[in-house]
This record gives sequence, C-alpha cells and structure tokens, in this order.
Amino acid sequence: MSDQVKFTCAISNLSARQDYVVVMTNGGCLADGHGTDGGFYSAQTCAEIEKRHVSKAKNVEDWSEEIEKNLLAMRDEIDPFLEVRDDLPYRNGRVVHGGTTATYVSVDPVSKTMTVANAGDSDGYILTQNADVFHAHQITANHKPSSKEQYLRLEALRQSSMNVGRMVWNTKVSPRVPIFDESGNAIDYFSPHKEVIDTTKAYNAVASALELDPSNEEIKAEKNKWLDAYHQAYKVSRAHPTFQTHSRLMVGTAKGEYGCYLEGPKDTECGRETYLACTVSIGDHHAKKVGARSNWDVSQIDLTSFVGEKRMIFVASDGVHDCFTEEELAKIVLTTPCDQELLQKFVAKSKELFGSRKPGSSEVVQADDISFFRADISHL
Repeated sequence: MSDQVKFTCAISNLSARQDYVVVMTNGGCLADGHGTDGGFYSAQTCAEIEKRHVSKAKNVEDWSEEIEKNLLAMRDEIDPFLEVRDDLPYRNGRVVHGGTTATYVSVDPVSKTMTVANAGDSDGYILTQNADVFHAHQITANHKPSSKEQYLRLEALRQSSMNVGRMVWNTKVSPRVPIFDESGNAIDYFSPHKEVIDTTKAYNAVASALELDPSNEEIKAEKNKWLDAYHQAYKVSRAHPTFQTHSRLMVGTAKGEYGCYLEGPKDTECGRETYLACTVSIGDHHAKKVGARSNWDVSQIDLTSFVGEKRMIFVASDGVHDCFTEEELAKIVLTTPCDQELLQKFVAKSKELFGSRKPGSSEVVQADDISFFRADISHL
C-alpha cells in the first residue's frame, strides 16, 4: 500500500534480557535497558511510546520526560520495597540503578518525511545501495560521552554551579582518562599510535588468510612483512609520551571505537553511583543529578534526500552497532531480506568478536542483547 511503510523486527535477548522492540503501522521503537531495573524501563518505555504513536499524540519532544516521570511513579506503586526520595528510587537504603535508551521512528508516507527521536546510543540509519556501493547515513543524535556537544552542555551546567560528572575513556585499570582538556579540546591519545593499530589489523588479516592456505608462500611473506612493520611501529609508539595512557585504553567496538563514559563526581552519593555509557537516557535517576538528561533529541527528515536503488530505515541496539563498521552494516542489512537470518548473522558476529564460553562448556554465548527494526522505503 502506498500509504503504509512496513516495519519489521527481530530480537535475541540471550544476554542481559533487557532489549525491547515494537513495530507499528508506519513506525517502530527500540529500547536497550541497563542496570538492575533496565528490563522494566525498556519494556515500559516501548509500551508508552506505542500508546502515544497509536493515539497520534502530539509534542513528541515532550514524550521522553513524561515517560520517565510516569515510570518512576509506576515503579514506586508496584514495588513494595521501593522508596522514592527527591526523585530518586531507593531499595533497602541503596540507590536503585536502571534505565534505558529509546529510539522512535514515525514515517508519513504521503509527505515522505520521518520523525526520529532518540535518547542514548541505540543508533538509527538510512541505509542506501547503488550498484555495489553501500552507505549508512546516521539519523540519530550522538549521545556518547565522546561528543563535543554533550561536553559543552555539561560544562554549561558546571558553570551554573551544578556538580556534574566528567567525560572519560574506559581503561583497564584506574584512574580513568579524561576525553577533553580544560579548554574543551579532545585530547589526542590516538594518532601517535595509529601505525601500531593499522599494522596489527593488517597482520591479523594476513594471519587469518594463512590459516586457510598454510602452504601459500606469498601469504607467508606478506605475514612476515606486516610483522616487521608492526615491530617498527611499536618502537616509535613506545617512545611517545602518551604510550602508557594509550596502552590502558580499551577498544570497545569493531569500528575501533574506545569505550567512553559519564563518570560522576565522587563527593556525592549520586556521583559515586554514576558510570554511564550515554549522556541521555530514560531512567538512571541518579545520573540526572550529575548532568545526564532525559529529554531526547527530535528531528524531521526528508526521505527523498537519500538516493539509492535500495533505501532502508534501520535502528538497532549497540549489541549490533559494536560489531560492524557502517559500510559493513549497510551491506549485510540490505543484502539479507529475512529478519531471522539477519539476526543470526548478528548473533554469530557478536559471539566471534565478544563472546565468552559458559563455565564447563564449549558453548560460546553472545556478549550483549541484540535487537533491531527496519523498514524498506525504496518505494517512496
């Protein structure tokens, strides 16, 4: 039907069991929960968004704050062990952790426009294909602590005397490393060591090829070449003043991205409880006291501005995005029409990159929940 866009979805909640996804007529929403009560927040957030979508509620920009307020009141009502003080949930005298990302998409097929709203890092894209060229165009706002925009927002709060947290890179051992300097410039821990990273990737790729063809002398020579290049790069890297800091940073995704967090100030109860991978979320009430926010970003997008033989809306939890580059993601999504087959490809990649074995078993389990929804808009 020309007046409808069909949304479909799939989910594999085999890790924390905190992802939730709902598809509706001309729309979809996805939530990735975290913390003790993350499953409650993700499921109920999707239910609240679905209710508003079906009733064609206005003022989408206000929904996330309304939902967060409603869910705290609901939690207080249904949990006899929960106590809410100063908009903070406590259980047995301790601050309760729990929150969720939320990404909502609503398409108007007549005007060929789309409303996109998001809180957190469940990113959305318009994926396009022209012949053998695949592109991923991000349509959600960046709420990672590595975002300069989010840094400036927190600094404005700090100037207004709010005791806010700081943006830090994740490290193997404490203390964690600041992302920005006092002037708001991103600190470069990376470029002096890029050659080490590039030669390591090249060596690993050739080593994998050699496993498939162990007697190939050309590949053996290529492997030795990249091994020598790595050793030379490592000598240069080790001599650089940032070597010790860089070696403590933890790569968190297949794209080479490093883990980053909003870390709360240690001189307050809420600050000590806050270590959050995004600066915008629904729930995480303790983090709202130290700079996180719940009001999501909303944008209107003209779907005709994306050109391609195939065009698709795609939204997924970070369990998917962490496993692929944007080009890889566009290709695998646009060339795999069956949702369940696509889900199994995502699960397999998650296990390959980040999976761990069950104790006493050879079975490898995925490291994170995986969920997505998508809609083909090639006909619009």
